[in-house]
Amino acid sequence: RPTSCRPGASSPAWRRPRHCKESAPKLVAYAKNQDKNKVVIYNVTINADTKKWFSFIETYGTKDLINVRDVNIGYNYKQRYDVFATPTIYILDEKKNIIGRKIPIEEFDKYIDFWERRKAEKK
Repeated sequence: RPTSCRPGASSPAWRRPRHCKESAPKLVAYAKNQDKNKVVIYNVTINADTKKWFSFIETYGTKDLINVRDVNIGYNYKQRYDVFATPTIYILDEKKNIIGRKIPIEEFDKYIDFWERRKAEKK
């Protein structure tokens, strides 16, 4: 269940309903209440500035999440995953398929319950 945050993002407010600085504490709180064997949270930065990235991790307490970045900026997250505003949140299944896009943190449990019921009905 990764989130993509770009420290120091300056996108216009109309393009992003939530800012990483607002969503990071909610994501950290959500992670603390989850079974680490069932829920894994990746915090992906699309910013190349190492100092800003480390500062964000320290300031917003995301050190217990899996914080990753593309050091060489060669993966092209924007194109592959439609990341044109931050934060952009995806929910993945156990096979790492994207099953939910841009789901608010407050709706994670509700969405996951819906997904699991839907999956069980298909069996």
